[in-house]
Amino acid sequence: MSTDVVFNADQGIDSMMKHWQMVSILFKNVEMELKGMTKGTDNSLVAASVTSFTITEQTLSKVFPHLNSKEGEAKAADGSSLKDKLRGQRIEMTGSTRFYWDTQSGCVTNVRTSSDFLEPMLRLLGNLEDVSHVLESSTISLNFCWMSTSHAAVGDGLTTQDGFNMDIPHQFRLPETIHDFDGKQNGDKCSVFSVIEKHQPVQPEKPKSMNFRGMVMRRIALEYLSRFRNGLPCVAELQSSQNFAELEFLKRTMLPDVVFNAERGVKAIVSNWKRLSLSFYDIEVELDNLVEGLGGSLIATTTTSVTITQQTLENVFPHLCVDDIDSDPLAQKLLNKRLVVIGSTRFDWDDKSSRVKSITSQSDMLTPILRLLGDLENTSRVFENAMISPEFQWRLPA
Repeated sequence: MSTDVVFNADQGIDSMMKHWQMVSILFKNVEMELKGMTKGTDNSLVAASVTSFTITEQTLSKVFPHLNSKEGEAKAADGSSLKDKLRGQRIEMTGSTRFYWDTQSGCVTNVRTSSDFLEPMLRLLGNLEDVSHVLESSTISLNFCWMSTSHAAVGDGLTTQDGFNMDIPHQFRLPETIHDFDGKQNGDKCSVFSVIEKHQPVQPEKPKSMNFRGMVMRRIALEYLSRFRNGLPCVAELQSSQNFAELEFLKRTMLPDVVFNAERGVKAIVSNWKRLSLSFYDIEVELDNLVEGLGGSLIATTTTSVTITQQTLENVFPHLCVDDIDSDPLAQKLLNKRLVVIGSTRFDWDDKSSRVKSITSQSDMLTPILRLLGDLENTSRVFENAMISPEFQWRLPA
């Protein structure tokens, strides 16, 4: 490592050492398992990992001190003690570490770590209200990085049961198995870092206060778009497992009467994706951008690609199949064509319940159909009696 290596929002080898020393002291039986290594798009090396640890009394005291304030012990939504729910629990979270390599010095100049601490906490506590209470004032962030304002104070004077002291330097060695991930270049075996081009050191980011509400909203929006990026499987053997998982995710993160376009309820969301998956082939939803909108909302811009099949014509454009698909020139122009639809999805948040209260999505299906058919008259005929609107919304029965 470079002596001034950038480590998340800090700089220097000492900062990196202190991070791991604090993790080792404040959590019990810390284990990190390397899952794979890949070359990043920005000439970095990305290591995927799974980190496991146990929450102890010292964890509660130093990482979640607000759970036992002067006002009394914090309670969960069901009236039980949040500390009791956390104490002794084993947490397992996925994460990644990105390394930037300087070929001139032969050293790592930047290390960025990020782990998903939110998902296992949500799985453990069962609702966002309790997760919000636990993490909002904690000394560690949702991506498992120490809050800079409390970094020094948390670790002062701590010692593990095994006598591991914060003030004593420790050395760490990469295991022999790291060579299992060696790459090949020009047919010769080489170090995993040798394929990484020179990357200029990045200056550490300025400390930022944690906007818990914004971070949770972003996390939910990203997971929503990830879970439904290929629609919703409708094959019988998948319905009982994967579709159930999507429904459980929606129940955890959405209000029971969440507004979904012109409908309400999580079942309306599931029904929409099922219908879309039954009606179109090879659905792909790509996230282009995620930005904060007016009123604290979150807006995702997306590109959705679908293929029109015979089933699409029968289910979505039945008026083009009154006699025979082969005899309708518009149906023939649409059949087996790939549509690329630009759109957006807006997420609105309910502060009281710490859940999403509204999802509004709309896409421009008119433009790709018009581009495909070439004139407004035929485009108008396609949409006039269709089961879907030019905004890519299902038309509800009158």
